Amino acid sequence: MSEYINRFLSSLVFLTRIPVKIPFKYEAKVENVFYFPFVGIIIGSVLVLVAYLSSLIFPSNISSIITVLALVVITGGLHLDGLSDSFDGLLSYRDKEKIILIMKDSRVGAMGLLAVVFIILFKVALIEMVIESGKYIMILTMPVIGRMSLVMACYKGKTISKSIMGEPFIGKLSKRYYYGIILFYGAIISLIMYVSYGLIYGLSLIFTVFILHFIVINLKKFSYEKIDGISGDILGAICEISETLHIPVFYTGVFLCNLFI
Repeated sequence: MSEYINRFLSSLVFLTRIPVKIPFKYEAKVENVFYFPFVGIIIGSVLVLVAYLSSLIFPSNISSIITVLALVVITGGLHLDGLSDSFDGLLSYRDKEKIILIMKDSRVGAMGLLAVVFIILFKVALIEMVIESGKYIMILTMPVIGRMSLVMACYKGKTISKSIMGEPFIGKLSKRYYYGIILFYGAIISLIMYVSYGLIYGLSLIFTVFILHFIVINLKKFSYEKIDGISGDILGAICEISETLHIPVFYTGVFLCNLFI
């Protein structure tokens, strides 16, 4: 089997619960990070199909719930679990060791539950808005942006432990490899937006990637202040937050572009 296909399948298994019937050797290598946004494209394509087909039968509010449910099923709730653990730990106002223990605890606390509930509510509301507008490509770009945020978080990151899930990727990306990934996928989804909806939407997608880059930097900085690094749970939280903020930030870009172009 091609080395590239093996890396892609390893990324697919790592980030989703999509069954892979092709025999391959799972390897957690830094080179796999290139395929994270591509996995996002696959997830987004499935979500667009689910959203469109369900909207033919149900009103937009029900269709949006079905779409978010499909996202949770595809990912196995992996990043939602990280979001919950991260909020329970980082917002507990304890010392570093206690925060890490709280994040490792399988039980869900109040802050973690609230974080998950609000993220899901926001996603349902935002996807409902997208379905009503008929601009389904926006749903496609959500998971792509989320997985690009994982790449951003891994670049120049430091881990809290050598045993965490993201350890093979965090802090291992070279500058050239990192910017190559961001520019490559940023160009692809910007081009898709441009072809689908025009120049302003293409530019707004570039604006979104730019702003989310700084959001990820500050989320990492907050984690460093609390636990001197990032973990797999933090990566999951960053993915969920970026995925959710994508649409509001994007439409802010549309608003600004309309003002100045």
